[in-house]
Amino acid sequence: MSQLTTQYVKQLKHLHRTTDFGSGGAKVPKVLQPYLSNVKSLLDFGCGKGKFSQTIKDFNSNINVYSYDPVTAPIELPEQVDVVYSSDVLEHVEPELLDNVLQHIDSCILLLVFQPCHSRCLLATQLPDVQSYRQVVLGLLFLI
Repeated sequence: MSQLTTQYVKQLKHLHRTTDFGSGGAKVPKVLQPYLSNVKSLLDFGCGKGKFSQTIKDFNSNINVYSYDPVTAPIELPEQVDVVYSSDVLEHVEPELLDNVLQHIDSCILLLVFQPCHSRCLLATQLPDVQSYRQVVLGLLFLI
């Protein structure tokens, strides 16, 4: 199941290499904190440079954190986790591949998905054809 096209992966690799893109996540959102006291595992889906993964480990060292990013950390995904955290990721997924990504996330969730997405557009100088990648802007908090 494809999540990104080869051309887009090349663009993202360049962006990660040359900018601070993917380096957010210094704080655990307050709305998420109550759910993290009793969970055993969390998948940081689209972890970028891994800052939020480290923030979670510092917040609760008992959580087994899986850091996944198809560009910077292409690990084998766990079969199931308690929480999937995916911040500022879905708006970067190519529209024709969004269903694949959402199905992939859905297949491993046990308790909670937290997917905040920003509506600010990337600068056109960062990625070509930005509008096609920014068609999807979602803010979701699902309890399952």
